Amino acid sequence: MKKLAVLFVAIFILSLTSCVSSSPEKNLETDIQAEVKVKREEMRGVWLSFYEISDMCKGKTEEEFTENVKAVMVNLSNSKFNTVFYQARCFSDALYKSSVFPTSKYIVETEGDEIAYDPLEIFIEIASEYNIDVHAWVNPLRISYENNISKLCKSNPAKILYNEDEDLSSLIICEKGLFYNPADEEARKVILSGVRELLENYDIKGVQFDDYFYPECDDINDGVLYNVYKANNGEMSLEEWRRSNVSSLVSSVYNLVKSYDEKLLFGVSPSASFKKNEKIYADVSLWCKEEGFVDYVMPQVYYGFENETMPFEKTVNEWLSVEKNENVKLYFGLAFYKCGAIDENAGSGKNEWKENNDIILRQYNYLKLSDSFSGVSLYSYSYCFGNNVTENAKIEIENLIEE
Repeated sequence: MKKLAVLFVAIFILSLTSCVSSSPEKNLETDIQAEVKVKREEMRGVWLSFYEISDMCKGKTEEEFTENVKAVMVNLSNSKFNTVFYQARCFSDALYKSSVFPTSKYIVETEGDEIAYDPLEIFIEIASEYNIDVHAWVNPLRISYENNISKLCKSNPAKILYNEDEDLSSLIICEKGLFYNPADEEARKVILSGVRELLENYDIKGVQFDDYFYPECDDINDGVLYNVYKANNGEMSLEEWRRSNVSSLVSSVYNLVKSYDEKLLFGVSPSASFKKNEKIYADVSLWCKEEGFVDYVMPQVYYGFENETMPFEKTVNEWLSVEKNENVKLYFGLAFYKCGAIDENAGSGKNEWKENNDIILRQYNYLKLSDSFSGVSLYSYSYCFGNNVTENAKIEIENLIEE
């Protein structure tokens, strides 16, 4: 009996030791770490456009620019953002020190001028101090809103291609401006070279293409290359061929990004309108479904709940229903720039953003209901914290901080 009693005492002591080792303090610490991990995995991003980078950089000394960047990071960090999309290339130019593209006129006086410091390098360095990820946002094909090639500086690769290309097949020239032709091998090389130098020279977390692919022009001058394709027994229609050209470019960039580091992300932020994507030959459904194109898509759902033609919930549900392979995440771009403004294209819902100050909050909460939801990005920084902030926007930011 004494031996049995000793055994029970030993078991009791062991149970007490077990309880102490899993104390409330340790459980609390584990829970906090788990919560932080969950919040980190949910992207809470903001786009920083070339206009906003211009305000921070053009005509500013390195010290002035550095202080401007610190102010951005303080705002983002205090408001629980963890990602920023820096517009590294808006046209055939660079908002960083590039050996491929001329320095953008938005950060120097004249396109191609030298800049005394590298704004992207400084931006990334300071962002890392605030634990904020930086992605390079690239406009892949757009060269200029104007179709006058003479306005480009002599070092612009688009101008070099124009001067060397007898049949002008490398560029698309139309009423909407100048664009690189994704069907042309030399044009694709330029685009890939621009992405490559971003991957080689900067500690970015990924690359994002926006929603500009083929221009919506009445007459796209790509007949020369299409005729070559047909002459080589090509069977695709013109529309199929154009979609294939864009998809090939997207796949090439994806493979390039992954060749540097599998953890780096490549994504596309397309229009939320499937009809619009069809018009610019962006086969987003294919990119979602098949492997080897993107790590994520981020449709720009820039519509209110009361929008007549594309109400928010209906549009989101269309994207949620798109077939996706298990490696593709779904983020959503939200129209912070509309907070407090009249939405002229929303029909009877045009006053919704002006009369309400919780639209972004309600959209965010609606998105969180889906298992497919991985995060949001707001367009754009200056409407969240800068010169374009409205009273409605201030309230919307406070709403999101509480979430």
